[in-house]
This record gives sequence, C-alpha cells and structure tokens, in this order.
Amino acid sequence: MRSVYEALERSDHVVMAAPIYFYNVPAQAKAVIDRTQALWTRKYIRQDSVQQSSAMPDRKGFFIGVGATRGKRLFDGTIQTMRYFFDAIDVKYTGTLVYGEVDEKGAIREHPTAMKECFEAGLEFVGST
Repeated sequence: MRSVYEALERSDHVVMAAPIYFYNVPAQAKAVIDRTQALWTRKYIRQDSVQQSSAMPDRKGFFIGVGATRGKRLFDGTIQTMRYFFDAIDVKYTGTLVYGEVDEKGAIREHPTAMKECFEAGLEFVGST
C-alpha cells in the first residue's frame, strides 16, 4: 500500500473507474479506498494533509462507474464513498459519469452518449480546450 499512497500523493489527477456490483465498487477498489483511512487520519487527526505537503494545489478527482441494473439509486452510495475517498486524499472531487444498464463486455461502446461524454469530460478534467 505504501507505493499506492506515494502515487496518490504525487498525482495531480486521480480517476477512479469501476463496475458497480451490489450498489458499490468491487472489493479490490473498496480495499484501496478503505486503506486511505490512514491518509484521512493524517489529514484530520494529525492535521498534516497531503495538500499542504504537495506542490500541486489544484489536485482533481473524477469517478466513472458502470452498472448492469437500472435502479434509480444504483450509484448513490458509491458517489458518497467517492466524495469521502477524494477528500481523504486531498483531491477536489470534480465530476462523475455513471451509466446503468451496461452489462456485457464492450457494451458501453454502444451507449448513445457515453463515449462522447467521457471524451469531453476527459478534456475538461485535464484542462484542455
């Protein structure tokens, strides 16, 4: 996990992309998120944030999620988790793209708006025009 902490601290842009199973990210992604509790503790208990020690004041975070069902609240819990995750690592949560009813491998390519929205969000996320 030490190398993950170092990568998170060095990064000026962090994207979490994950499929959604049972209304949350898979265990591997959740394990990384949960392990950033150490960074949360450093920030809120020890008062020593990544941002204060970072030379990158405009660190940004973005979440992309895809789920198979069409539940109205499919992404609600995950988005809340992402808010706390990005806060813990001192990254400003700048956006979300989520798509339901995407179940098969490669099916996102058939979504009527997803590819264009992801491309445009990527450009905005990294500051391109």
